[in-house]
Amino acid sequence: MSKSDIARSLIDTLKNSDLQRALAGVGEVVADEFTEEGLLKDLPVIGTILSLGRFGLSVPDRLFMRKLRRFLLEFEAVPARERDAMIAKIEESGKSRVEVGEKLLCILDACEDHAAASIVGQLFLAFLQERLSYDEFVRSSRASRMVGTEDFMWFVKHGDGVWGLEEAGELLAAGLLYLCEPEINLAHTSHRGSMVKGMKPMLAKSSSLGSKIRDVLEPTTTKSAPRVDGG
Repeated sequence: MSKSDIARSLIDTLKNSDLQRALAGVGEVVADEFTEEGLLKDLPVIGTILSLGRFGLSVPDRLFMRKLRRFLLEFEAVPARERDAMIAKIEESGKSRVEVGEKLLCILDACEDHAAASIVGQLFLAFLQERLSYDEFVRSSRASRMVGTEDFMWFVKHGDGVWGLEEAGELLAAGLLYLCEPEINLAHTSHRGSMVKGMKPMLAKSSSLGSKIRDVLEPTTTKSAPRVDGG
């Protein structure tokens, strides 16, 4: 089996599996739950990965499956028939299950920890619910990786308002903020017309992508007072 097989089985897991039953009562995954007799054995994607490592899973494989479990937990409350209908829209749009599944595998593999995988799960669910486009899902997932889980969630909760350039650096690079046009103060004289007197510091605000992410991940959060750099 190949990466494509895992990609297909991941989408099949999202479409058809009884995630509530498979994940019920499963705490932080331990080694025994990854065996053929384990609690997660009925999930197609777990079975596929186990078959690839039938002589024993490596440490990276086990870490990946822990992240995979946290990702799947975000879909636990969504009935299988609804998930099936959501995936069907992907297939009707011309995006194959392998294409989307392989992208998901790459994103999950790059996640730094379980919390990051949970964020990806929430973002992918928003994509399936058509609250994010596919491109926005990919860009959002990349942004969460670029700034790190803790800073990403801080932005989600407190990202409204304006930011000074010094504190906005990584968020700008990740596409979560955009630079505002600087304000220019003018001095006017009757002989020489308007002359530039000074320029206010450049500031940044939440980009359209940043605003969408905040709406998806923290819809009921009371936004904090604007943050402005001390300069």
